[in-house]
Amino acid sequence: MKLIKKYKVREFEEIRFLNIPICQKTYTIKNDAKYTNTALFPKSYEKKFLNKIIKTIPKKHDFVWIVRTAGLGEAYMLNFMLEELNKKYKAKNPCIVSSNAFYKEMFELYTDIPFYHIETSNWEEINFAFLKRTYKYKWKKFRVFHCTFYESMDLFDNKFVNGEGEDYPTEIRKLAGATKFAKAKQKYSNEIVEQVNEIVPYLNKDKFVYIIPEPKSVLPVSDTFWLVLCSKIREKGYDIFINTKSGVSKIGPSAPLNIGQAAYLSSLAKHIVAIRCGFLEVVSSHNIPKHVIYTPHKHNPVSASEMLRNSTLNNYPMVDKNTVFEYNTDELSETQIIDEIMKGFEDVKNTKSSDTCSFGFKKSSQ
Repeated sequence: MKLIKKYKVREFEEIRFLNIPICQKTYTIKNDAKYTNTALFPKSYEKKFLNKIIKTIPKKHDFVWIVRTAGLGEAYMLNFMLEELNKKYKAKNPCIVSSNAFYKEMFELYTDIPFYHIETSNWEEINFAFLKRTYKYKWKKFRVFHCTFYESMDLFDNKFVNGEGEDYPTEIRKLAGATKFAKAKQKYSNEIVEQVNEIVPYLNKDKFVYIIPEPKSVLPVSDTFWLVLCSKIREKGYDIFINTKSGVSKIGPSAPLNIGQAAYLSSLAKHIVAIRCGFLEVVSSHNIPKHVIYTPHKHNPVSASEMLRNSTLNNYPMVDKNTVFEYNTDELSETQIIDEIMKGFEDVKNTKSSDTCSFGFKKSSQ
């Protein structure tokens, strides 16, 4: 039995005895100099953060979802489990909190459960501090979603690398404690529709392709790939919109959109072409052809083939498999992927007729 635990990530280190913090060290770098701050018998980061939540949210909330996922895609899956999990944990008046204000727009597309942004400069430390899944503190219940730091790393470092475990959505659902994914539908306010019309008045919304070229956790494809692909798409008579974080792209027209605006605009497209990324999951239930490119993981030894096996879009909630076309960079060159994608523009209607696309590229069987 381990009596001493040590957690370390970049600028934080903690030693515990019987799960009680004995010593904490934080490291800060200013003007290329490293400073160390040490505290003996400090208040745990769990309690510090739980106190901050209690001060932020209204007293009426009896149950708090702490969402501190690795990315937007994992947070997105909670929408399809909230109804079951709130019943399971007897949450009468739940709310959602996160240090990532970016998530608020996504949750508002699916649920009326209030979202509160919790300011913190120590989110990485909290990833290590919240080792339990459920907390009871000051008459409130807290549930951490989706998984602790070690569980998340275990998926990549062990199960997925060794070909073990089920697909990523199933693993996240099991860790959350839900038995199934339930239907949840995006809703767009009149305000979102008006905002999009004002932001991109130049776009032919009757015939355009929505491009998502920026990955977070996987390797990108080349700029040349996107330039050549977009040139060929334009030759087919389509307008193009490039989804970027900055709202600027050398590939083609872009604009600064929040999640709600981006989700709505992408729902109007004739096709979505994307590198495998978290935002793609938010638009995965759109009933239009989605061309998904898989590359190796940036931070873990997971190949493009393994990413496709474990993170295929076909296993995500409410996805029509007949609209998903996936391309593996372990097996196809960038030129070959461009050719296959463009064949899909020739006869969109046939893409829903079987498991094999009209252009002969076999869809993932997963």
